[in-house]
This record gives sequence, structure tokens and C-alpha cells, in this order.
Amino acid sequence: AHALWKGFSAEVAKAGSKAARLLADVPAKPIVEEHFADGWVMRATLPVSEPIHFECWSPQTHPGAAVSSARAYCQGDPECLGFTMHGPTNWFFFMKAGSGFNEHIAVWRTDAVATRDWQTHYIRARAQAVAPGGGPSRFRLWDRVQVRDCEDDAWKPGVVAELGPLKVLPDGWSSVSEWTFVEPLEKIRVGSRVEALYELQWWPGSVVSAPVKKRYQSDNEKSHWVVQCDVDEPGRLTETRFVRLLREAGKAPVPGGSPTPPRCHAGSPMTSSPTSSPSVAASPASPNFGLTPQACASSSARG
Repeated sequence: AHALWKGFSAEVAKAGSKAARLLADVPAKPIVEEHFADGWVMRATLPVSEPIHFECWSPQTHPGAAVSSARAYCQGDPECLGFTMHGPTNWFFFMKAGSGFNEHIAVWRTDAVATRDWQTHYIRARAQAVAPGGGPSRFRLWDRVQVRDCEDDAWKPGVVAELGPLKVLPDGWSSVSEWTFVEPLEKIRVGSRVEALYELQWWPGSVVSAPVKKRYQSDNEKSHWVVQCDVDEPGRLTETRFVRLLREAGKAPVPGGSPTPPRCHAGSPMTSSPTSSPSVAASPASPNFGLTPQACASSSARG
């Protein structure tokens, strides 16, 4: 692992960044290493056991293998708070402002298990001190909010207990914590404008039906939403575990978006009362080096 780390460090240093050159002298440890240089915070995690919760991002893959090109892309986009490079294939995932999570805790979680994967995260130093969206915190002390971590299926209502960093006391809890997602306490109902998550892409649409209980092969029950994505014709619906309230204002277009919007999913139309087996939130099986978003839901979710 140390040889892999040093080899990667040498390649990254070729990009010419002072932050990248600092990385070359970091010893191989199963912990997070952090450096500040060039107006960026750089955190390197080596090794990691699996890709860090990419569904916590509002990501775009971006072609290219150089840190310099990724940084140039991010610096040219005022909504880009940072990016990560993952694995020997150099996937670039750009963290966008306004995606509704506490970016300084969402990205750095890792397990101390040696594997061949490495991850390096670059985040603008200013992003540490601001809320998602690039401005002052949108919450005040004692605001009513709802919180969720990546592994959670349901939102927990609570109250803002601390600012800087934002900490929430969920209802019925005795201690405050930081959470990956923090949103105003607004209930999502049938007809609510939301974004549905599928294959690392948030898709705008409207809720057709509230969660119904579906049973996996493991006998674990999960809640799912049925959403009419805007890019789909009426009646072609998407079933997903993850939705969030849509903020219509200030939404950035997908870089290099295709002239013809892709389908939100592939498969046959569903009714508002689906009977087929649900799909799980997809994990990135292979890098997508194009800029065209992927389909919104898998065909396995369609009857």
C-alpha cells in the first residue's frame, strides 16, 4: 500500500499544485491526512474499504486524469465546493453548492481497512465555514429541522442546537450531533416538488405516491417513493429510496447536458401503485467519463 501511495503521490505532484506536492511526503496511514495550500483543503484517505457514500454528493463525473484539470473545472464554477479523485481510474466527483448536506462531514468518513483503493479530496477552504449554497448558514438556533445520514431511510425531526458547525438535537435524543443532511422541517407529500436520487444524479419531479413497504431478499423493509420525473413522459414513473425537497431557484444546469433529455429510467410504464420489486440506490460500478447524466431509475424497478 505504501508503494502504491508513493507512486500515486508522484503522479499527483506532476500537476504542479503546492497542495499536490505536499501530498508526496504523507506517510501511508489508514487515517485522514489534511493539508491547507493554494486556498484549498486537501484530505487524503488511504486506505479505504469502499467508496465513500457517493449518494451524499450532488456529483458530476468529469473526464481527465490530472488534478490540475479537475481544479480548473471546479475553480471555473462558482457552485463547485470541491471534488474527489477515486481509485486508479480517477473518477472525478464534483461537490456542488446547495445540495443540502454538511460537506465537511459528508465526505471524509472512511474505514481503516487496507485495500488497493485510495481517495483524495480537494475542497475549497471557504467551504468549511459556509453552509451548502455558499452563503451564511440558513438556520438559526432552535430552528425546527429534519436530519438524515447516508445510511438512514427516514428523516428525523429535531431542533438546531449549535451553529458552526451545525449540530442538531433530534426529537427524543439526549445528545446533539452533526448530520450529513439537514433540511427545514417540511413534510414531503403527494404532489410535492422533489428531486429523486438514482445513479449519482438528482432528478427533479413530483411525488405520485408516498412510501410503501417493500421487502428485500434480506427481509429488511425499506421505504420507497414513487416520483414522476420531469424528463419522463406522464405515466412513466420512478421508484426510489431517496428524495429531497426541490429548490427551484438557483439550480445549475448539468455541464454539457445533452440536447435531448435522457429518460429518468429505462423500462415499461408503472402505475401509481407499483407491484414490482424495488431497486436499491445504485453504487458507481464503473466511471462515466461523459457529462451526460445517466438514467434516473433502473429497469429492475419496472414491472
